[in-house]
Amino acid sequence: MYADDEWGRLDRMPQFGGLAGLYTLGVELRHEGHDPHTLGLLDARAAARNGNTEATIPVIDTLALDVTTPGVARLVRGRANAFVDAHTVLATGIFTDDHPRAWVDALAEYEQAALVISPRSPGSYASEAEWLSDSLLGAIGVSYWVDDNGFSLAPMKGTRL
Repeated sequence: MYADDEWGRLDRMPQFGGLAGLYTLGVELRHEGHDPHTLGLLDARAAARNGNTEATIPVIDTLALDVTTPGVARLVRGRANAFVDAHTVLATGIFTDDHPRAWVDALAEYEQAALVISPRSPGSYASEAEWLSDSLLGAIGVSYWVDDNGFSLAPMKGTRL
């Protein structure tokens, strides 16, 4: 994880029940006209202001993390295996390397990914707990292939991931 980048891969996180995932600053989401606060994610800062210290991280079934292209992570709006003409790509993170096999395997284990959208890079916070408490949090599906008929949450045999 590069703590100062706009996008980063997250190793398994105990706070998310062991899910691996992705973080983004949400810059591209906002640039494309998508308000991260409307995605159904838990606003940890608002929950804490309201005295809710035991908030549940929601599972968002209308979003997926598309890892079909090595080194590219896309946030996609759509439901798993839905038969539609196209899925809306909300934002795209491009990495300088292919997705590490261990990270993809961690995503495949639960077929879900932790999603963290924060206002600042993780490296600008004093601790991981402080960073997460200032972020939008959720669990989303993981897509391993996408076509005009939908996407799958199961890796296809022979995929390059």
